[in-house]
Amino acid sequence: MEAVTRLAGAAAAIIAVSVQAPAGASERERHPIDLPAGELGAAVIQLGRQADVSIGISDPALGRIRVPRVRGRYSAHEALKRLLAGTAAD
Repeated sequence: MEAVTRLAGAAAAIIAVSVQAPAGASERERHPIDLPAGELGAAVIQLGRQADVSIGISDPALGRIRVPRVRGRYSAHEALKRLLAGTAAD
C-alpha cells in the first residue's frame, strides 16, 4: 500500500515523497525509530531501513533540507511528518 505526502516548499513548489510498505505490512505499523538530526536524504534512507519500507524523494533539493532528530515508536508516515515539522517542506 502506498501513501503519498505532498509537501509545499519555500517557493510553493509541490514535491512528492512516497512511502511504500512491503506486501502484507500495514503502513500504520509502528517501529522503533531513531533518526539523528541532519539532512532529509540521509534520514529517509535510515527511516526506510528502520521501518522496512521503500522511500523515494522526487526532488534532490528536498534531500538537503535539515531535519531534527526523531526518536520513538512511529509508523513510517508519522516519522516522516515529524522529520518535516518546522522545515521549509512542512
